[in-house]
Amino acid sequence: MGASDLALLFLLALIMVVALFVGVVLVARSRKSGSKPPPAPPPAAPGAGNPPPANAGAVPQAAPLPAGAGAVPPAVPPPGQALSPPPEPGDADRPVPLGYASYQKKISLLGDGGVGKTSLINRFVKGSFDDRYIRTIGTNVKKKTVVLNDEKAEVTLMAWDLQGQRNDPAILTHIYRSEGAMVVCDVTRDETFNNLPEWIALLEHELGGRVPLVILGNKADLEEMALIGQTQLQFMASRFGATYYLTSALSGAKVEEAFTELARRMVLKTAPSPPRSLPFTPNP
Repeated sequence: MGASDLALLFLLALIMVVALFVGVVLVARSRKSGSKPPPAPPPAAPGAGNPPPANAGAVPQAAPLPAGAGAVPPAVPPPGQALSPPPEPGDADRPVPLGYASYQKKISLLGDGGVGKTSLINRFVKGSFDDRYIRTIGTNVKKKTVVLNDEKAEVTLMAWDLQGQRNDPAILTHIYRSEGAMVVCDVTRDETFNNLPEWIALLEHELGGRVPLVILGNKADLEEMALIGQTQLQFMASRFGATYYLTSALSGAKVEEAFTELARRMVLKTAPSPPRSLPFTPNP
């Protein structure tokens, strides 16, 4: 074999080695590139011929909660207490007049069953009357704000309508911390008038003393059936240092005046005393 044949064989072997190397490199690159997905093409900018997607700019919606999730359970008052009453129309967010003091007072309405305590509160708070008798169970709480221009005060009355049973121990809990009271009788039933001193004694015993008091002779619209009048109410009021009114929850007569008078008496009792004037002493 001549020198030319050896050179040819060497060249062929070199070409085969180079081809094998190139093949190995290409296979390695193809495997490496196949492990990753190809990148997504960039979104086309909105413009002519490229309208934006239908949901572009939409705010993602939260997944709906299961039924009952997030619900606030109803508030349950402790034994012997009542829930706070909801605000009555016209009372919510009412601004206090400029220069007026603001008070919140709890008052109790006491008296035998059927004398009209609930009807009086409804007439005062809602301006309405319902002739259906529904016995109050435990207590019924309503509130209304009155403005006393002479005293420059705004008073929110929390009126507690108590059931008409003096022997019920729960009634003492509801009287607690009352700052004023209305004691009500039915002018057509003299026994309800005769029981007023017992109601007042119960009130004073529980509170440890007297509070501003208004005595009401209710159902004054039943004039032909009335057994109690101005003379008896005046006597009872003078006995306990109270104010009295003949009222009618049916017609509304003297109802507003009675509640306003009780608010005024409570404000005057709690208003700060004016400073004493010291005698003037000239300098020596």
